[in-house]
Amino acid sequence: MRQIRWNSFRSHILRTVWVTATIAAAVSGACLFNTQTTLCEASGKLCPSGWTCAAAQDVCIPIGGCGDGVKSPDEVCDDGNILPGDSCSPDCQSDKPCGDGVVDPGEQCDNGAADSPTCNSDCTAVRCGDNHTNTAAGEECDNGGMDTPNCNGTICRFPKCGDKYYNPEFILPGTDQKEQCDSGGVDTSACDSDCTIPVCGDGHYNAEYNIPGTNYKEQCDPGILMSGVPQDSMACDSDCTLVICGDGHLNMTAEECEDSNNNDHDRCPKGNSDGGCKKARCGDGYVWNQDGGVEDCDPGMMINGVPQDSVSCDGDCTPVVCGDKHLNMAAGEECDDGNGNEHDACPKGNSDGGCKKARCGDGYIWNQDGGAEVCDPGGAGIPGDGCGGGLCKSDCTACISG
Repeated sequence: MRQIRWNSFRSHILRTVWVTATIAAAVSGACLFNTQTTLCEASGKLCPSGWTCAAAQDVCIPIGGCGDGVKSPDEVCDDGNILPGDSCSPDCQSDKPCGDGVVDPGEQCDNGAADSPTCNSDCTAVRCGDNHTNTAAGEECDNGGMDTPNCNGTICRFPKCGDKYYNPEFILPGTDQKEQCDSGGVDTSACDSDCTIPVCGDGHYNAEYNIPGTNYKEQCDPGILMSGVPQDSMACDSDCTLVICGDGHLNMTAEECEDSNNNDHDRCPKGNSDGGCKKARCGDGYVWNQDGGVEDCDPGMMINGVPQDSVSCDGDCTPVVCGDKHLNMAAGEECDDGNGNEHDACPKGNSDGGCKKARCGDGYIWNQDGGAEVCDPGGAGIPGDGCGGGLCKSDCTACISG
């Protein structure tokens, strides 16, 4: 009976194409078969056997089913389509429109024409992943449960690093890199706070990340990778440990040498943070007298790389000696002419003279290179001009006897 009613209606909405195809085999015989196929007029959609086009919509429906435009006894209505929200529900079980506030057969809910926290405007219950973005229910997006660059599929929220939702399609802002993990904005052993998997050399110091093949965690990160291999930086070794002189790792960006010992007299003094892993040189504060070193002392002072005098050591890393022709003003020397003359402007010029400029009362008669002393009381004369039995006045002129 339903088939007869449909046949009377079909002339208005569709045509039936009978296709008889003959396929001839190249070698043996031929095979003939007939196929009845329904063609939807507007879209050219072909419906399979047992199906046909809806009366008012280019969509395939079962023959005699809801949408054929003919109301059958088991249908409340049939408007020739299976669209929601019109005068007939998609299952032909209600002729009340969605949005009238009444839950009719086929509707899951009906809270009016607008979305509500519990009901979508198409009279379906709110569910993340239904392809309906219901902002009243707190949804920011809805891509049918699929993660996309702009939507977290199963929670219907806009993606962002630190939301504790790993979205492998989300491109991290300011990069061309997709999210690799999401630990909620904190560093963990498996995820950096910037939503990338931790790697030594990536420039992100993660104190929770254990370096593979070791028993220690990252102490720093050099932030330099070459062909995937971490490189040394000024503040961090390539194994993501701090730069420490004496650790056996020669970091050429921060160190000049590394002998892993505490000897402060060899060519790499001390080999620890005190020595700084710099090659031995005069002025570094370490007496280099082993493996080729010839220093007697070290002033431990440099200005622009030039060693400076100290109280106990000349700037050439030799002891302070009056008479060595090295004027060390830090040690109190006023002059040093390097000779043994006790009558010139720098008397004796040795440890006895103390490398002080000639002056009356120093015990040395200054009568050369500008000196006019006749005698010198050596600090023992009686003050004033009275000799009092002395042989030299306090102004280094001779007393006149009688």
